[in-house]
Amino acid sequence: MGAIIFCADRSLARPLFDFVAHHSGSDKLGHLFLIGTLAFTLNYALRARTVPLKCCRVQLGGLIVAVAMTLEECSQIWIPSRTFDLLDLAANYTGILCAGWLTRRFVRGNRAMTSKPSIEE
Repeated sequence: MGAIIFCADRSLARPLFDFVAHHSGSDKLGHLFLIGTLAFTLNYALRARTVPLKCCRVQLGGLIVAVAMTLEECSQIWIPSRTFDLLDLAANYTGILCAGWLTRRFVRGNRAMTSKPSIEE
């Protein structure tokens, strides 16, 4: 994420931004993929650890990414060169949800593979 922000600030990502500008929907797919990858990585590092909310339990990594991305997107309201977009936020949340589902599958699979087989006599 830091590398993307660094490149964007230095105009090093201009070819990528030109591609996005000429292909509708690619911006939203980029949000979904990048934020989803970040959420998956953090969730996996935390072994899909969950925390309770009033309505349900959520993965801690996804929650951290959701809060950070919500603050980042909302901060664009006050930055003249940036644009707040609810669809970007929706794509971020979709990526986080997909990452949560994928993380649960990976962690569950790893637990099954590393558990010791029982020896029945």
